[in-house]
Amino acid sequence: MAKELVTKSNSLINASYYLDLGEWRLITASAALARKAGIEITADKELFLSVKDFANLYDLDRTRAYTVLRSACDTLFERQISYLETLNGKKMISRTRWVHKISYTPEENCVALAFSPAVAPHIADLSKEFTTYYIENIKNLKSPYAVRLYEQLARWKNAGQTPEIELDELKRLMGIEPHLYTSTRVFNRLLISCIEKINEHTDLQVTLHQIKKWRTIKGYKFDVVVRDSINEAPATLKLSTYQQRTWANKLVDAMAVNQEINRRLCRFPESNVSYSALRTAVAKALADPKTAATFLPLLKQLGFGKQGRKRVPRDEDGKPIIEDTISDSFSF
Repeated sequence: MAKELVTKSNSLINASYYLDLGEWRLITASAALARKAGIEITADKELFLSVKDFANLYDLDRTRAYTVLRSACDTLFERQISYLETLNGKKMISRTRWVHKISYTPEENCVALAFSPAVAPHIADLSKEFTTYYIENIKNLKSPYAVRLYEQLARWKNAGQTPEIELDELKRLMGIEPHLYTSTRVFNRLLISCIEKINEHTDLQVTLHQIKKWRTIKGYKFDVVVRDSINEAPATLKLSTYQQRTWANKLVDAMAVNQEINRRLCRFPESNVSYSALRTAVAKALADPKTAATFLPLLKQLGFGKQGRKRVPRDEDGKPIIEDTISDSFSF
């Protein structure tokens, strides 16, 4: 099966919810295959998912695939999601279900679901701020925590680095229930394990940085590089402060005419603030040699590394013509 693309709004990725691996796979597969078939994802439309397609997506045998789907159908209807929204000018925390209907066939060949009205727009490609990735890249992740972490990191793959994320916030974003992994030491082991799995099985290469206050971990940052970029670019690229500002300006200026550059820079949150804020953010990203290296293919498109050379005049046989230079002070 060809690579299936998943699209989710960043608001949904940042929402609070808990899903097991089977439930997450059911949601993701339904969204990806609907998108491929050109089906508009709305609350009043049921999305059908065959056991065969699900098995092919995640390299499962048919019996195992149906068992996973049937179990997910039994539990997904009760799953809730909490998110922040603005109602009547007030910021409010809302709760809704993932789906308002879910079905399966006794013949063990198909399931169907309809996303709830609050969730459907965030599954469809209807948001200005969204994250995409291929199921192919994450199908070998066996932990729901690793999957949720991957989605968070995929948001920042074009920026090259995440902002600082507080410890409790990272647990929430990974879908860890409050009563689990309460020890920072135990959580760190889980986090490192998830990163190792992401580095081994996905298209991302992730480096973890712990942010400490004295000896206490207060948060984390992650360097995020797409594996294809690693193959195309050196490990590091050191730019001077002047180069950081100069090439940041050139990248931002090129957004209007270069779609590839536009897509990457739009992943910076500052792209929704102002061009000035975006220039500053890009320059700051270029200050990090590892992040700057991931920008090299885009910088080359703008002429980075090309040095102007004086053209040497040649005769019709291709031999260089040596021109005499006469100074102004020379007298005959």
